[in-house]
Amino acid sequence: MMPSITETASISSASNSEPDFLNLLRELLMHEMYNVTTTNFVPETYEVIETLQPELIILDLVAGQKSGWDLLERLAQEASTNGIPI
Repeated sequence: MMPSITETASISSASNSEPDFLNLLRELLMHEMYNVTTTNFVPETYEVIETLQPELIILDLVAGQKSGWDLLERLAQEASTNGIPI
C-alpha cells in the first residue's frame, strides 16, 4: 500500500555495491513519497537502522561480500531490529 501525501513510509536501504544504484533507488522511492535513507555499509549502518527503525530495509546481498550477510545476521538477532521486514 502506497503512503498518502500526508504520511511517508520510512525505508532504509543499505548497499555495499553501486552508488548509482542507491541514487536510482532513492529517486524512484522518493517519487512515490517514501522517506528513504541510504548507507553504503559504513561501520555505522546498523546503528543508523536501529535509530531510525524503518518500516522496511532493502539490503543488497552481493555474493562474496561478507558485510551484507553479517548485517542481515545482526539485524535478525537483535530484538530492536528483528521485526523489521528485509
